[in-house]
Amino acid sequence: MTLKFLVPISIAIALTGCASPGGVYQNPIQNLRTISMNEARGYATEMRLFLEKNGQEKAIAASQDAAKKGLKDPDSAKFQNLRIADFDGGKVVCGEINAKNGYGGYVGYKRFVAGTSAATIYNTSSKYPHINDASNAGIVAACGY
Repeated sequence: MTLKFLVPISIAIALTGCASPGGVYQNPIQNLRTISMNEARGYATEMRLFLEKNGQEKAIAASQDAAKKGLKDPDSAKFQNLRIADFDGGKVVCGEINAKNGYGGYVGYKRFVAGTSAATIYNTSSKYPHINDASNAGIVAACGY
């Protein structure tokens, strides 16, 4: 076999090895993001103003809608342990959310913090604990997790 035939075959084999592994677990969160302290403060201010005008029930419903925005299957979302927490002169909604992944199975409850228009779900995707800690600083400070 000549070199001109081996190179394309070698490239094809190498690229095949780069495919992401399948498996039972698939993250249900499409847009996993971190939350800074300033962003958590923004949630708190937004929620405080919303609560004053609309009350606790509507504030929690708005936070649930915000948390659903980043899910692959928003209609599958289940919530538990919802509470309104004081943070930096404002309010945030803290709780846990579970949703279906791309395979149609629930993956377990994850902590979240929310305002009325945005939410951030607790990040545990890094194998390095200090990266997870930094990613979740706003949630930890706001909700006391």
